Amino acid sequence: MNLNCPYCGETIPYDPSLAGQPVQCSYCDNAIQMPSVDELPEELREEVRREEANRQQTQQRKYQRKQQRYLREIEREEKRKVPQKRPSYSHWSSVLLGRSEEMPFRLMPGESVIDELVISHRLFFIFPRGVTRVTLTNSRLLYHATNIFSPIYWILLALFPPLIFHYAFRLQRNRYLSVPLSRIDSIEKAYRANRLVLMVCVVAVAGLYSLTAGLAAWHPSRWEAMGQFGWFLSWGIWILSGPITLFSLLKTRIFGVQVRSMNNVFFASVGAVDEGVSRARCDSFIQKVSVQIERVGKRTE
Repeated sequence: MNLNCPYCGETIPYDPSLAGQPVQCSYCDNAIQMPSVDELPEELREEVRREEANRQQTQQRKYQRKQQRYLREIEREEKRKVPQKRPSYSHWSSVLLGRSEEMPFRLMPGESVIDELVISHRLFFIFPRGVTRVTLTNSRLLYHATNIFSPIYWILLALFPPLIFHYAFRLQRNRYLSVPLSRIDSIEKAYRANRLVLMVCVVAVAGLYSLTAGLAAWHPSRWEAMGQFGWFLSWGIWILSGPITLFSLLKTRIFGVQVRSMNNVFFASVGAVDEGVSRARCDSFIQKVSVQIERVGKRTE
């Protein structure tokens, strides 16, 4: 709402909070006394009341939204503190369907969670392969790795029984570890090659070589008919196999957090198809752990 200056006739924005106080006109620089709401005409008075009511409603809506956000944050914090019920391995379906059973850590008196990494491992982008959880508190680093067997593992085992030796090795990777921050020697971001991709590349190159050799042995007439093309094909496979394999390993390399302590070493890996953690998130977690290790070291000195 605007008022007209009695000296120059220009419009001046009306502010009820300045009622009864002198206000300088921005056009003619004359002092004007801002009238109160009761001194205004009836039409302007109703307009001021409507604007004031709208302003109060807007402030009330902002306050309600702020309260709702605050209550949602409290609810999320309470859900994090309350241990969730985990499916049990006692039922046969839990084993066959690959449901992981996680044993929640119990915090000590005065201990609080600072940050946590939860990595969901996948096989072929779809099938769950396990869950790794690394929790940072103000006094410990908690590590829990659970490897599960989804239905695809049972199918692969039925098609290729020697995989049972690999599965027996995977069972040893289930770990439940608690490391005090004062006993950690080093923490770093490490990289590893994806062995599955390396094996696929080696098998593919060997298959192409076998295909060309078989064609030359079984159909020598066709191989001779190909002439220089067969020669270029063999040398092309030989020249391109190394760079393509290296490029595939670099694009699918595994990164993660590697922790070394006095008695234990563990590596929380994140593959190309895993979910839950990015490289930036991993770097941030390592920095937080380093800060807490320095804090604990200064406190013990």
